[in-house]
Amino acid sequence: MKRIIMKKLSDILNETEEVKKAKVNEGWKDDDNKKIVGKPDRDNVACGSEDWEKEPVFSKMKSKDESLTKDQLNKAFAACCKEVPAPHERDAFEACMINKLGL
Repeated sequence: MKRIIMKKLSDILNETEEVKKAKVNEGWKDDDNKKIVGKPDRDNVACGSEDWEKEPVFSKMKSKDESLTKDQLNKAFAACCKEVPAPHERDAFEACMINKLGL
């Protein structure tokens, strides 16, 4: 009987921990869902410093010319982030990159 009570108590404590974790992650999950489902910025280029933000643009440019270096791509990316007004519309950004890279 004691084992059953201890098991039930353990289950309740574990469930409580799961509920706490779910509440902590709840706010982020809503934000993630907006980005995944709504894709509010899918037609814009993110001009952050993270590689994952640059990779889609770099891949597109490398498909046009595989000899492009990371340095060339980074310089063109930085220039276009300054030149193309926010929210950095994808087609205008691509045209800027093509121009800067001489493609």
